[in-house]
Amino acid sequence: MLVAIYGLRQIAIVPIVPELAALVPASLALPAIYWLGQTARYQQEMAGEVRPSILTPGGGSCDLEEVAGGTGRRPSLALGFVPYYALVAFLLLALALTRAIPVLGGLAVGFGFPATATGYGVTRPAQAVYSGLNPIGHPGTAILFADVVGYMAFSRRGYILPGPLGPLLSRVARNALPASIAVIGFLALSQTLDHSGQTFVLARGLAAVLPPALYAGASVLIGALGAFITSSNTASNVLFSPLQAQTAAALSIPQSIVLAGQTAGGAYGNAIAPANVVLGTGPAGIPGQEGDVLRLTLPWTVGLTVVGAAILAGLYLLGGPAG
Repeated sequence: MLVAIYGLRQIAIVPIVPELAALVPASLALPAIYWLGQTARYQQEMAGEVRPSILTPGGGSCDLEEVAGGTGRRPSLALGFVPYYALVAFLLLALALTRAIPVLGGLAVGFGFPATATGYGVTRPAQAVYSGLNPIGHPGTAILFADVVGYMAFSRRGYILPGPLGPLLSRVARNALPASIAVIGFLALSQTLDHSGQTFVLARGLAAVLPPALYAGASVLIGALGAFITSSNTASNVLFSPLQAQTAAALSIPQSIVLAGQTAGGAYGNAIAPANVVLGTGPAGIPGQEGDVLRLTLPWTVGLTVVGAAILAGLYLLGGPAG
């Protein structure tokens, strides 16, 4: 049911408003998730289930008093959704403003870079504003707005005790900095590979040894390998999407096919990424059983990856070359 709600609605929305292709289906799926959680099937514990310590009273790294700001009360479900309401409202307003007022949509803040050229003949023209950031339409602005609204809502209800923001910001930094540094590193590496011509050379090499249909299928394997190595579908896409796009152009394959294979493979590989498995076994209360988890998930992941590769190769054979 959730696959139908999210997947089919995403397919329907992408051609119309691609900016909302993830937001709207996810919002529509939330009531279905809540309803499923109330059914008898999902209310009863499975045989042999280990209840994570974080879900037990007083368990985990924070007790009830700390989570509730010293009030002894847990926040309501409606209050917990306030930041998400604010996020959705801001995104919709920003989309409407940038669509209705072209000047706002064309705002770009960034640095300029001179033209560059490599020994392999890869040239990049000068950019007055390289990869400009739109302060209204950027997702980071919406997230910052949602953070502020959420902080005000929780403070107003007494779940955040008054006082200096230093300790709170320090805890946020400890949680956010490791992931942020990794993402920034992947972005910098991807852009360096692209602008130095290394991605171009790799793409030409792959195009020289692989027939188009085989590479269309291999795009899924590349995406899965990237997610397995980096433990992130996003990081896999950042690293390998330029390579996939340039190889597709060299082989006259529709870029939509190989980029779909890249992100689909990234989703498959993400399921068996070692870091993700460790993150799952900890809260589930089964640390040290990562090998057991991999033995269960690996066959399904490999099977899905092979099936996805076969589908992409078949789509290319049916559709023919891009030109």
